[in-house]
Amino acid sequence: TKPVKVPAKPKRKSLLPIAAMVIGLVLVICVGAFVWLRMEKSEVIEDEYQSLLVEVENQTELEQKKVLLQNYVNSYQQSENTADAQKRIQDISNLLEERDFNLTQESVAILALDENYEKEATAIYNAYLEKYPDSAYLDQIEQILAEIPEQVESADYEKLQKVTQANYDQRFAAYTKFLARHPNGRYTNEVQYLLSDLGDEFFDHLKQQIPVCEQQNQWENCVDLSSQFLNYFGNSTHAEEVIVFKKQFEDNRDLVRLRAAAEKKGGDVEAAKQVYLDYLTTHPDSSIRAAVEYELTEIEFKLEDKKIWENAVEFSKDKQND
Repeated sequence: TKPVKVPAKPKRKSLLPIAAMVIGLVLVICVGAFVWLRMEKSEVIEDEYQSLLVEVENQTELEQKKVLLQNYVNSYQQSENTADAQKRIQDISNLLEERDFNLTQESVAILALDENYEKEATAIYNAYLEKYPDSAYLDQIEQILAEIPEQVESADYEKLQKVTQANYDQRFAAYTKFLARHPNGRYTNEVQYLLSDLGDEFFDHLKQQIPVCEQQNQWENCVDLSSQFLNYFGNSTHAEEVIVFKKQFEDNRDLVRLRAAAEKKGGDVEAAKQVYLDYLTTHPDSSIRAAVEYELTEIEFKLEDKKIWENAVEFSKDKQND
């Protein structure tokens, strides 16, 4: 009997190649979808950015332009347009800084060049620097601030030229005010010379008034002038001489007042005498002592004459009684 042959089982085909193909296909589809979605998103972002630029362009205020761009940067930090947006923000910032600097200069330009100018101008520039501490105009502002004192001094000096024909009080006030504000300025020496010349002029005027006061026998004006001179020019080389003048003027004024007070006593010679005696008691070293003593001598003569007259009248009465 022939042996029966059992047929061999067919070999099973491997599924790995098929699985690999499926996985590869899925990957291709996923990658394709990812790329498509990314491209689609990029187009959307680009469209949004272009729309934003149109909106930015339509804004009239630089601040609003900057806000719109900054909002975009904050929302799309990884966008391809972020660098462009940041550059635009920087350009706008520079324009804002330039605009505010120009406005600052305009604000300073309208200030009056008076005693408040330096303080007010400095405050305006400092306010700008607080807003822009790293300003591109920092060096320029520092230079401007450094030149303000000289600018103010020049303006003040020009004002002095308008008072050269004014009276002593006005000129003295102007010169001393200038020196107080600019003790070490560019024009300090010149103004000190003007003040010194004013003192010499004042002194000459004072001396010219002496014969006028003497002629009118009214010494109050000379007393006032000498007081003003010492008040204004107490350090002048003429000061000591004016002190002597003033004392003489005051004494002469006192003599006029004494005579007027004595005359008010009328016929009361004793009361008139007392007026002069009281003065000598309080002013023993007065320069008019001789004049006062002369008045007392005249009063003594009057008293003696009065006594002689009274004795004569008394004698006459006695004779009539005999």
